[in-house]
Amino acid sequence: MSSRHLALFVCVVAIVASACEARIMKLVLENDARRFVEISKFGYLVGGTLDVGLNNFSCSSMEFRSPEERVGLVLSQDETVLEYEKSNAGSCFFDAPRSVLDSARALFLLMDFQKQQLEVRNLSFPSIDLAEISGGVSRFAINGSKPAGASFLDFVGQKGRFQVKFQVVFHEEGYYVLTYHECKQTAFFHYGISSFSGTSFQISVVEKNPSSYLSQGEMPVASIYMVFSAIFFALFCIWAFILLSKKENVYKIHILMAVLVLLKSMSVMLHGLNLHFIGVHGQQLEAWAVMYYILHLIKGSLLFGTIVLIGTGWTLFKNFLVERDRKLLVIVIPIQVLDNFALIVFTETEIGQQRYEWSKRLFIFFDLICCAAVIIPILWSIKHLEQASQTDGKAVFNLQKLRLFQQFYIVIICYIYITRIVKYLIQFTIPFKYMWITTVIEELGTALLFLWTGAKFKPAPNNPYLRLSQSDEEEDSTYALTQSGVLEDVIFLSSKHKSKRGANAEDEVRITLQESLMQ
Repeated sequence: MSSRHLALFVCVVAIVASACEARIMKLVLENDARRFVEISKFGYLVGGTLDVGLNNFSCSSMEFRSPEERVGLVLSQDETVLEYEKSNAGSCFFDAPRSVLDSARALFLLMDFQKQQLEVRNLSFPSIDLAEISGGVSRFAINGSKPAGASFLDFVGQKGRFQVKFQVVFHEEGYYVLTYHECKQTAFFHYGISSFSGTSFQISVVEKNPSSYLSQGEMPVASIYMVFSAIFFALFCIWAFILLSKKENVYKIHILMAVLVLLKSMSVMLHGLNLHFIGVHGQQLEAWAVMYYILHLIKGSLLFGTIVLIGTGWTLFKNFLVERDRKLLVIVIPIQVLDNFALIVFTETEIGQQRYEWSKRLFIFFDLICCAAVIIPILWSIKHLEQASQTDGKAVFNLQKLRLFQQFYIVIICYIYITRIVKYLIQFTIPFKYMWITTVIEELGTALLFLWTGAKFKPAPNNPYLRLSQSDEEEDSTYALTQSGVLEDVIFLSSKHKSKRGANAEDEVRITLQESLMQ
């Protein structure tokens, strides 16, 4: 990569990173035709606060004559609202059955454009304080000392655009979801898309717990990353010591593995620092974010590239890559780079943006392609060894290599299963306060993969992997020359047994080169 391309790459990452505002979020919608917008999801402790500022609100029709035609915000204590909207496309949550509304424990904030008020309706909601943020602050309690019933906030309007600011203080911990809804009887297409010109507004949301801007389930994550950074650095030091003490048995792939572990340690450390600054300041610091994203891109590409190289046996079984292996690397590495960029885009996209779901699907798609691609060379090697063990007279060594590749295949499958499928299954089933467990599972799975791979591929004379590479040195060099076309007409003679005493030794292959080279 030239210096010009590298500078462009860093600038792109910096621009993307600077757009990430983490827990201090600002969402801008212009002529958005959706009738339902998911704004924020956050795990609050007792005393946590939610500050909302809605500015420049306007929609195509401000006068809703029917009581059923309403616009407003909904604050709920679980994902019942989201599940209802996804399973009842075209309907409105304001019109949901009473049983659904009660189970959702929702707070309605309905917009009255004529009276310029925001009507607050409590539906079995936990105890909170709701305060209007303006010149004169009016505070009233929900499920508190004030009698039940509708309350109002000033919904100030000017030139057809309205604004309101309020703060919610939570007295019960939980996972709260803030959503925007627009209900009009004749204004919808299918899948929640409105038939009129749409709605425009800017909404700023600040989510904060008493001691951190992080959600309750994310608070321990920064410390977890720091611990795993130390673990990966310790693995790097151990691996570097082994390489220095066994120089005569070190291959290029061993050095590549050392670089990978070091990059992993640095990437995890920067990720932890990034989350720490988000917890303290509510947003990430640009310098740390840029360094993290760059290292994450390099580390991700190197991880999958190293798995592919090990799967093809590069430097362990052969000192070259055939055309098929090179093509696979050319495919896997760019896909992994795109996957990491998709992750960055997914991270910086606000949850209410229309491209949020698209970014999420793109990230999952590229991630699955990368996982499938790294398995291909292992399957090729297993298939090749199964065929070779029956035809080339070196059945013992080929069967040993076959078992080793099968072990490597199983380990990679387990790694992908644990860090992808199991991680997401746990994420969807455990309570929000224990979301940090998914981070432990992912990083622990990576650490175990590094430990197993290091144990199997460590540079030692008695290592079965490296012993196989020494036995195949002559075969691989012959194959490389044949592939290059230099010895296209070379004649292979049948092997002879030296003696009965050496009957269990490998057959001796002699290549007659003189006649071919004389021509």
